[in-house]
Amino acid sequence: MSHQEINQLIDDKFGTVIEYIKAQDSSEFTKAHIPDKWSNGQHLDHLRKATRAFNKGLTLPKIVLRLKFGKHKGEQRTYEQITADYKRLVKTIKAPSSVVPDPLSNEDKARVLDWFAQEQTALKKGLARFSEKQLSSYQLPHPVLGKLSIRELSYWCVMHTEHHYELMKRDNGA
Repeated sequence: MSHQEINQLIDDKFGTVIEYIKAQDSSEFTKAHIPDKWSNGQHLDHLRKATRAFNKGLTLPKIVLRLKFGKHKGEQRTYEQITADYKRLVKTIKAPSSVVPDPLSNEDKARVLDWFAQEQTALKKGLARFSEKQLSSYQLPHPVLGKLSIRELSYWCVMHTEHHYELMKRDNGA
């Protein structure tokens, strides 16, 4: 998948989540429709934090990426392969504490939406630092999937956003 195709997926999946949350009344932002499940606001905050973590990695100097994490070896997994790998593991993992949502109020909706949109923009900007070849040769660690190329992590970020959108719809009875 090319830069352009990845950017389109980012815009599509992030945009879908943003529009879904915007369309809901603010009183729904912190309401968990199923006991012990996250509210839409918590899903959004989790997505924001997970994307921010990836974005921080994308801002590291390339020499630091290479020295600290090495060069990606092996074949690139496709979007579908990353999705399958994650879905196989997702039932047995918990979100790392760094990406667990903060306590939120209904008044936080606009602010968290804005932050999420900022992370979307930062993601595309961060990916633009890498050539097509570099997307496949530089890598960063994922807490569950191990070291992934920048391209594979971009797939994960898009898939993760879609996954939480589906959870929100499911938990809200949509």
